[in-house]
Amino acid sequence: MGRCTVVLTHACLLWMRKYGLPREYTQGGDSVKKINMVSHGTNKPLPVGGGTLTLCGLDDFRDTLRGYHEVVTLCKYEPTYPKGSENKAYHSYFRAFHDDESKWRDAIQLVEVLLSQGKDVLLHCIHGRDRTGGVAYVVLRNTGKDHRETCTLLNKIRPRMALEWKTIMQDRRVFHESLMWGEEE
Repeated sequence: MGRCTVVLTHACLLWMRKYGLPREYTQGGDSVKKINMVSHGTNKPLPVGGGTLTLCGLDDFRDTLRGYHEVVTLCKYEPTYPKGSENKAYHSYFRAFHDDESKWRDAIQLVEVLLSQGKDVLLHCIHGRDRTGGVAYVVLRNTGKDHRETCTLLNKIRPRMALEWKTIMQDRRVFHESLMWGEEE
């Protein structure tokens, strides 16, 4: 897995500009440009507490899963594990824009407990974006990181969501920060 080069038409570039693709991702000629896209399998573990936190969605679950992961599923559907997998699995389902704080807090607490026990946690939902990003955001904020540092770390460990998280983390920031255990900034 790794990086690939994609050739884009002018129409694609207009769409990407409209929806916020940063200019630093584009390079090349006038009507056709090349950008480097991150492919599946680039999700990186982040040391947190005594363990690690890795994020993914269902589409890159099998590429990301390792034998040492304890899997926290935040979506309705359980992932398909490779044959012979012995990963310990936890299921905490709630809808992506569900504002019942208790469901979110249960998932956050589960991830924090596993990390404090030195577990390597693979956290995912369907797209690895809304629920996964929100729970990971609060977990990282609860370790004392500020908003900017947390967003930078999320983008580093799951780079394919960087563009979407820019909007999500801005739109849902107040809600996510209401889920933190301590004082908000």
